[in-house]
Amino acid sequence: MTTASLSTHHWHRPSARALRGHGGLRVGLTAVLLAASGVALAGWVLITHLTTAAPAWDRLTDGFRPVMTTQSITASQTDLNRLDTAVGELRTTVLPLLAAQLRTTPAQLQTQLASQFPDFARGLQIAPTAVADFRRTLTELQADRGMFASADAIPTKDVPAATVPWFLLAGGVLLVASGVLAWFRPRAAAACAAVLGVVLITVPLATDLITKTGDADRLNDRLRPVYTSEFVARAGAEATAIDRMGTQLRDQMLPAFASAMHTTPQVLVSNLAGVAPATGALIADGPAASARLHDLVGRFDRHLGDYRDVRSVSFQPLAWFTVAIGALALLAGVVGLLRPTRRSPPPA
Repeated sequence: MTTASLSTHHWHRPSARALRGHGGLRVGLTAVLLAASGVALAGWVLITHLTTAAPAWDRLTDGFRPVMTTQSITASQTDLNRLDTAVGELRTTVLPLLAAQLRTTPAQLQTQLASQFPDFARGLQIAPTAVADFRRTLTELQADRGMFASADAIPTKDVPAATVPWFLLAGGVLLVASGVLAWFRPRAAAACAAVLGVVLITVPLATDLITKTGDADRLNDRLRPVYTSEFVARAGAEATAIDRMGTQLRDQMLPAFASAMHTTPQVLVSNLAGVAPATGALIADGPAASARLHDLVGRFDRHLGDYRDVRSVSFQPLAWFTVAIGALALLAGVVGLLRPTRRSPPPA
């Protein structure tokens, strides 16, 4: 065999341009895809301020968890029903009875109450509106219990929501790193991308994050029209007025009327409870009921800022986007791993 024929059978190294035109193009596309996916995932987290919203969600759910139980809501509804019945008894039974005992008319007694016991008179006036407002609030909380329980477990009952943005940011950074690595170690980068893709798909699906974040978004939508600073201020004023009404009734009004009727407050209360049982229960249990009402309003007040940080964020689209990014990373990784490796040149 001649030297010329040997030379025609020698292996020729592909040119750099040829490599860039074939395998290099695939590597470049994979690198860009991975890096862009990572930037998009991390960018969504940062643009939506999820690092602020997620801890606010934890504080919000921690704050409302005690009052979102059936026992707590039922107790508050019982308090409101008792207050509503007591207000009716005070108007139709107790005050006319007291007026008769004091030898005056109900109208004159009302004038006396407004002058000497303004807190009681004001509370009696606004109590029907306050009861209606708080009933609507409790009805809303009762209807939202299922969604709250689901959203309260983001991502799980034992792992706080504040970990989610850092998990996503870490995934985004690792995807960008895989994209950079693809220029130098394509198969290693493909393996990393495949693993990241599996994690980004599996974690949201395994923790049912799609459903939980959907419940969180629906809960936000239901609360958005009512959970405002105006609502908190009005509820606080109503709770304070009801509290002051009960306090003045127990501490000033009943002792004053008992003295005018030449009896003791205990005997007067006992007599009233016989003809107006809801009023008697309100006098006895009023402080505990008032404390529950103030506790509910206080939770709305303390966590208004947290809700403002949360209400503008849509959680479910981000959960779906995470799964989509994971699918892209997994596809890129599998394609990279299945791509045949370039043969080594034969020995000369």
